[in-house]
Amino acid sequence: MISHFFQKHSSKSAHQKAAAQAAAQQAQAAPQPPAPAPVPATNWAPPPAQPPPPAAPAPTPVSQHEAPAASNSNNLFEPLNNHPRYVKIRDLNEGTFGFVQLARDKQMGQEVAIKFLERGAGISRSVLREILNHRLCVVHPHIVQFKEVFLTAQHLAIVMEFAAGGDMFDYVIKHKAQGVTGVGLPEDTARWFFQQLIVALDFCHELGIANRDIKLENTLLDGSLPRPNVKICDFGYSKNEFVDSRPKTVSGTPDYIAPEVLLHDQYDGKTADIWSCGVMLYVMLTGVLPFAKRGDDRGNNLVRLQQMFPRIVAADFEAPRHVSPECLNLLRGMLTADPAKRITIMQILNHPWFLKDLPEGKHQMNYNMLQGLVPPGLQGVDEIEAIVQQGTQPGVVWPNNWAPGQNQPEQLPQGWGRADQ
Repeated sequence: MISHFFQKHSSKSAHQKAAAQAAAQQAQAAPQPPAPAPVPATNWAPPPAQPPPPAAPAPTPVSQHEAPAASNSNNLFEPLNNHPRYVKIRDLNEGTFGFVQLARDKQMGQEVAIKFLERGAGISRSVLREILNHRLCVVHPHIVQFKEVFLTAQHLAIVMEFAAGGDMFDYVIKHKAQGVTGVGLPEDTARWFFQQLIVALDFCHELGIANRDIKLENTLLDGSLPRPNVKICDFGYSKNEFVDSRPKTVSGTPDYIAPEVLLHDQYDGKTADIWSCGVMLYVMLTGVLPFAKRGDDRGNNLVRLQQMFPRIVAADFEAPRHVSPECLNLLRGMLTADPAKRITIMQILNHPWFLKDLPEGKHQMNYNMLQGLVPPGLQGVDEIEAIVQQGTQPGVVWPNNWAPGQNQPEQLPQGWGRADQ
């Protein structure tokens, strides 16, 4: 199973679950007039088994969050050269699967992040699943907004909202208590971020979507001051229970993987997400990972996972000493090894620690947004499927990236610079 590691507030009402299932199975919305902006998030309240055998490591996925990006000079040309709508500003990040650029949307006057995946065999069914699951969550203020997909000569491009505040990992490193081991963000600040994370994840779960890769690096921040707002950004390992099979493979990041993902052939992805949120909260509060130890191999994820395996399956972590009893109770509930006994997301939403300083109306926010999932003007499912299918074909050489006035065909290929966004 590990050999697949790197592959790629009471009970919910029947009306809500029916709406979620119908949305997931029938999301075939056709393009309409321009979409309204997502709900702003600025009103948030202030403040033992043996380890498995080794297997060869596999590629690292690419994320939007900014990091030193290697030059993509090996490309035939910059993918946005002469694009009718988007103008490159700078590179953001690069991984084995592709790279991300910051660009300006000339039509909307906004900065966007564009992820480029090389066309060909690497554009698999899982890429389509990632895009469609992300699209279904487009209206939520704590999920990075999906914009559209299009093709360039060599790449499938995924356009999304740019989160200007970086990621939670960098934020915790920068703002944790300095010179004090085991002390991270102030408890009120950690709760601020955690509340938004859980509300966003609850929205995904209502739609049947398990993220399966919740972690600090995949939790982006906007530029709001004095404290930014959370934006979940990566759906690369996500699965929709209304459409996809039950999760079977080991996916995610070693430090955040739930015990059942390592131990069982099948598991509930949504319950595993709760464990990952518990790891996130622990790191926000302490500045350290709960199951990592000094001496673990940090150069090889698979070896490190084997070293952490006994600690993860036993939920063996050191409880933080400086947090409130209510906070520790919630942490223990999320980091419970038995998924059947682990706290549920509904119990989290009604936990006393979570409810403290929660703005009025936040419990209803998800219900209200579930009534109108896909805003007018959003790129339709049929169009996305056609573009992704075309992206499975190897890249082609277009003259000068089809610069205006230089051998430009009468019509651009499907998905290139939509005029209705």
